[in-house]
Amino acid sequence: MPIAKRSVLLAIPTIDRLPYLRLVIESVLPQVREYSTARLLVVDNGSCDGTREFLIQLSADDPQVSWLAEDRRGSYYARSRAIDDAREDYIIFLDDDAVPQS
Repeated sequence: MPIAKRSVLLAIPTIDRLPYLRLVIESVLPQVREYSTARLLVVDNGSCDGTREFLIQLSADDPQVSWLAEDRRGSYYARSRAIDDAREDYIIFLDDDAVPQS
């Protein structure tokens, strides 16, 4: 019996940390692109540093990347927004300043 493919959402809440966020995304995006059932979601928690514009462009260029705005400040609200949007089987949260090692 074949094993069913599971889908994964990698969610990154962020606020005003665009330089760090770029590094994190550069690190994880190749891994997300390896799997057709994976999606990267960035929840912008009210940034004023160009994050929104960056995310608009990134999501327009890559169908596996999406973003949402959550104007209520706080990690709780940003993570809850990601959970509400999730349609994947699993959710992985990653901080916007945590660059994973490959």
